[in-house]
Amino acid sequence: MSLSSPKPTIPNELLYKIIIRVIADSIHSICLHPDDVEWEMDVVKTLCGVSFAFREIVTKLASKAFRVKLFDDASSGFPQIEKQFRGLRLLGTRLRRPRTYTSELEPCPDGSLLTLGYASFLAALNLRQNAIGVTVQVFLSTQKLILNVLTIALRLCASIKPPEIVDVLCDAIATEAELVRSGLVIVGGFMELNSLLDSLVSLQSSATANDIEVIHVRIHQELEKIENVYEIGPKSSVSKQGLNPAQLPGVLSTFKKLHAITLTVDEYGTSVRLDVLVKRWSMDCPFLHGTGP
Repeated sequence: MSLSSPKPTIPNELLYKIIIRVIADSIHSICLHPDDVEWEMDVVKTLCGVSFAFREIVTKLASKAFRVKLFDDASSGFPQIEKQFRGLRLLGTRLRRPRTYTSELEPCPDGSLLTLGYASFLAALNLRQNAIGVTVQVFLSTQKLILNVLTIALRLCASIKPPEIVDVLCDAIATEAELVRSGLVIVGGFMELNSLLDSLVSLQSSATANDIEVIHVRIHQELEKIENVYEIGPKSSVSKQGLNPAQLPGVLSTFKKLHAITLTVDEYGTSVRLDVLVKRWSMDCPFLHGTGP
């Protein structure tokens, strides 16, 4: 009679990490994925049905992350969790297609700090994505407001238990904040460039060589700030979902103005650098699109 080998088992610590990541990714997809998320909507119920070990871990996670009261078994909390998931799904869908939905939807789903954190993140994401067609000043003030909302969302995340459940959300918030700051640099830089070009044109007949040199230096410095954004931006995880930064307010008009001006002395290689920017703009830029799966 041969001895049977014991069945391999996964340590609970590893199970915990796997389960919490699956749940975190599912919540993120529920909020941001435009396609079918039926499996993700049922993720808690599905995982509970895998095994007793899964059910025990999921029950503990759910009670903390979603702040639901569990009574005799885990299924007692399913309706409350499903309600939070539905609220996040509706909010995410409405923000992606605002004209399709009416005010009958709740502006923010009821539930846990986790749902509130995602609601804040989704609101900030929507504001950034709709920053086309506004004036430069409105854009700048709006982006600063978005940064404040993202900061609040991060603070909410710091209070959520277990902390691993918001790892995906925190990464998304960090990416959003980077994109907002990049947009501020791009639009603010081109706003300053526009002012410098106006000064250069108005001073052409009376400016000294030193005056012109000062403006040239300032143009170089502002272009350098914009170029530095591109050293980081395309590395973003959402760079594949971008639009041309020329669609940001004030950028295209100033770019054309800068390209049309002939600098008497182009010691900073402005013309060549503008051509490089044009080539980069022909590729995807992450700023105007969302952080999605």
